[in-house]
Amino acid sequence: EGASAGETADARPVPRRIVSLAPSITETLFAVGAGDQVIGVTDYCDYPAEAKTRESVGGYLDINYEALFALKTDLVVLLESQGHQETKARLTKLKLDVLAVDHDSIAGILDSIRAIGERSGHAQEAERLLDDLRTRQQALRVDSTGAGAIPRVLFILDREHGPEHLKSVIVAGPGTWYDDLLPLAGGKNAFSTGTIAYPMVSAEGLIRLDPDVIIEMAPNLERAKLTPADVRRDWEALPMIKAVANKRI
Repeated sequence: EGASAGETADARPVPRRIVSLAPSITETLFAVGAGDQVIGVTDYCDYPAEAKTRESVGGYLDINYEALFALKTDLVVLLESQGHQETKARLTKLKLDVLAVDHDSIAGILDSIRAIGERSGHAQEAERLLDDLRTRQQALRVDSTGAGAIPRVLFILDREHGPEHLKSVIVAGPGTWYDDLLPLAGGKNAFSTGTIAYPMVSAEGLIRLDPDVIIEMAPNLERAKLTPADVRRDWEALPMIKAVANKRI
């Protein structure tokens, strides 16, 4: 729609050669209809499947600048996060067009959809996506009310596995996207104190937290060469935790 006109709402040319520096950005670009304009992605951008056919410009933090410059990009989209501050400064100094977006909260994600849609020439598609997401958000809020006590939920993002059992885990703390998501889904974060976004918690710490529900993100398990049976055994060794005793993992 906007892209066919050759310029965005603020009269800038529609970028035809976009490089994405994060998987969530790549997904957003494709979701608003800008997939054909994406020419470069990171090694971790694997969704949608079409994203894997684009040129790689390195990892999330170890950007291959030579590969990026060789693509002759007219827009680089990155995350407005501490990890990307140096990248943003370097690209801006080299006079590349950079769009930074926030994916650390639900509000930031929604704002980024509009920003990416407008900058890529797909403002109307982005608004339709936002309408759909807001409708789904409202449905979740309605469904999660009146369900009794609010469960304390622990998000586990990674783990350290010892010779015999679970040694420690990295959990989502206060101020993270997961912390923002839980109230929407009808729960609350079991780790809600302190200022560390992703603290490490020992097995003893897990017992003290005693969450009602444990959600363990699976992608890192394969890297650690752990099977589902290994994970089940780990938790069975901690039967004093409510989530374990009630099989809410």
